[in-house]
Formats: sequence, structure tokens, C-alpha cells
Amino acid sequence: MIIAGAKGHSLEILQVLTERDFQEDICFYDDINKDLPDKYFDIYPIIKSHEHLNQSIEINAKFVLGLGGTHNRYILNNIFLDLKGVLNSVISEKAYIGNLNVEIGNGVNIMPFAVIYNNSRIGEGSLINTASTVHHDTSMGKFCELSPGSRLLGNSTIGDFTSLGTNSCVLPHINVGSNVIIGAGSVVTKHVPDNSLVLGVPGIIYKNTTKDHGK
Repeated sequence: MIIAGAKGHSLEILQVLTERDFQEDICFYDDINKDLPDKYFDIYPIIKSHEHLNQSIEINAKFVLGLGGTHNRYILNNIFLDLKGVLNSVISEKAYIGNLNVEIGNGVNIMPFAVIYNNSRIGEGSLINTASTVHHDTSMGKFCELSPGSRLLGNSTIGDFTSLGTNSCVLPHINVGSNVIIGAGSVVTKHVPDNSLVLGVPGIIYKNTTKDHGK
């Protein structure tokens, strides 16, 4: 298994994998940061070139996304898919997930103490971080990110590539568009259009620059 990314969040992914008594060999991939060791903890190799990544995928094509940032996750996912990598999800045994009509897309990270209630949908490639909560009758698009402690309350939706900052909250029956950034600690009380930045309590909507995610 290759963890795509070798900073920050990737070490949390490693912890989830090892806590689950994951039996496959694990390595990391990062061809950008130059300050990385050859191995983490003298155990887990770090692949540092695209050429070496290609060779590694030929041996074991499975990978998981090990970084934050909606756009960065999407880009790295496509790099691996172009090399015939096979995207996998990582779900902590310490997460609580409802057993009725919960749809979880491929490549999702669900971290410890996250809670996902019944009748909810999590889009492909999304990150549900530690102690974040997805309540009933909610829907998340692809490559979204819920930061630690954030909350998506009942009957609310968020679009593709939307991120909720730490301890932010989307109130019930609120629709948030795609490519939206909700700032840390913000409370979203009104519908939010695409390509917006929301800050404050209650959240104030600012227009943001549109990003091309290849959608």
C-alpha cells in the first residue's frame, strides 16, 4: 500500500492503518518536499520520484490519499490513476458510522472519533477528519474536507471540493455549493453559492476565485 503524501496527514493515515493491524507493506510517496528521510521511523520507505512511483505501482497498485486540501488530493489522485493505481479508502475502527443507508465513495478517509449518521452520503476522495460529524440526511460531494471538530448538520448539503475549517458548522437545511471554503469556527446560517469564502459567526459570504478542478 502506498500512502500518497508524506507530510502531516499521512502520518495520521499510517496510524489508522497500523492500528487496524494492516498486513501489507506500507510506503509513502512525495516528490516535492526535499527534507524527508529515506524512511519514516526506519521502517516505512519514502518514494521520492515519479519513476520510482511507477515501478512501485507495478508491484502493488493500491494507494490511499495521505494529504489534506481538496485540490491537492484531487491532483495526486489523478497522478496515481494515470499510472494505473487503485484508490482505496481508510476508515478508522474508532469512527462511528451508521448502518442504514450510508453511502461512502471510494478513496474516503474517515479518521478516529468521526461520526457519520444514517441516511448520509460521502463523495469520492473526501476527508472526514478527527471528531468531525456528519448528521442525518446530508450529502457531501467529491473531494470535500471536514477539518477536525467540524459539523455538517441534518438535511444539509455541500458540493464538490468544498472544505469546512476546524470547529466550523453548517446549520440544518443549508445548501453549500462547490469549491467553497468555510473558515475555522464559522457558522453557516444561509445558503452559499459556488466559489465562495465564508467567515465568521454568523458566516459572511465573500466571493472567491474560481479554481479549475477538471470537473
